[in-house]
Amino acid sequence: MNVRAGSIYIAPPIFALSLSSLKSVGAQTIAPQVRMKWQDFAKGPDGTKRLANFKQAIAKTKSLDGVPKTSVDYRRSREYVVAVELREASAPQ
Repeated sequence: MNVRAGSIYIAPPIFALSLSSLKSVGAQTIAPQVRMKWQDFAKGPDGTKRLANFKQAIAKTKSLDGVPKTSVDYRRSREYVVAVELREASAPQ
């Protein structure tokens, strides 16, 4: 096939993957991701550690809100994350 400069060529799909084939990779089986309930997240000895780590992560994210928009850390700030979420929510579907 000849493709001229400036034209776009989209390759046809060579094969299709089924959902069942994506769950198993070689000898490893990938467990489906399940969202943990907040109550379970905070329960038990591991829950205390998870909750402390979560609070630490929130504090770090809050501390990045004032960084310049040109800095690398800006993409980790709440300001950036909220802007991205709002842009995606308002995008036409």
